[in-house]
Amino acid sequence: MDLDSEPPIAPRPDPYAVPPGGSPGAPGNVHGENKLAPLALASALASFVCLPGVGGLMAIGLGMAARSEMRRLPNRSGGSLALAAILLGGVNLLVSAVAAAVLLLWLSEMNAPWRTELPTASLVPPPTPAAVPRPVDKPVRVSRIGALELVDIRPHVRSLGTELDRQRAAAAEQDKRVLLWLVGPQCAPCQGVEAALPDPAMQAALKDVRLVRLVASDFQVELTRLRVPTFAIPGFALLGSTGRPIDYIHGGEWDDDVAENIAPVLSRFVRGEYVDRRYPWRGGVRDDETAL
Repeated sequence: MDLDSEPPIAPRPDPYAVPPGGSPGAPGNVHGENKLAPLALASALASFVCLPGVGGLMAIGLGMAARSEMRRLPNRSGGSLALAAILLGGVNLLVSAVAAAVLLLWLSEMNAPWRTELPTASLVPPPTPAAVPRPVDKPVRVSRIGALELVDIRPHVRSLGTELDRQRAAAAEQDKRVLLWLVGPQCAPCQGVEAALPDPAMQAALKDVRLVRLVASDFQVELTRLRVPTFAIPGFALLGSTGRPIDYIHGGEWDDDVAENIAPVLSRFVRGEYVDRRYPWRGGVRDDETAL
């Protein structure tokens, strides 16, 4: 066998050889398009349609992977697509974050206490509180000043005569008589007598009577029928068993309206011992006669 006649063997390509225009350490550096770049761009576009936030993250991740591969394989195309995908993914993340913040703010506003609908039961108006009853202005009021009982007869009493009979019966139970005290509205002397009632001298002077007070102008007709004088106030009429006055004096019998002046006069008057008077009383007018 002739060895010299055998054909020469072709040399095998060196995979580690540096291609023309290439750089050492970049085996397989061939021309072509980077497949990750279009995928990154598609994810970026989808993030604005159906994958907000998630699509943006995928686009940024794929775009950065594509650019990393292109740094290893410089001859691959698609760098601009990868860069566009990263930018669009970043914009999508920013828009998604703002939209999420706005949504959370809106939800918190809708769930605020002042916007929360109240239960139906709480919308029912509360029951109206019962009105406090006003004090009834009774026709007869009894008050106590020291040991003295003071009976006030108001204008709306049904019958003055009937009420005086009732007061005489109450006085008789205590072995007392009724002293009818006639006053007038805005009467300063009457107020002076009232202010003197707590004085011990006045208490002692009136201890044997039941003091009944009324405004003379409110019962003018009834007082005239009972022959009680009303020409001067304050006036005091001592009522007998028939309900008519058996004696009468008025405030002209003393000077200043103080207890030391009033008490001695009223003390002798209720005992029937007041003789020396400034204004003697001649008795009431009968139904069949006229006063002179």
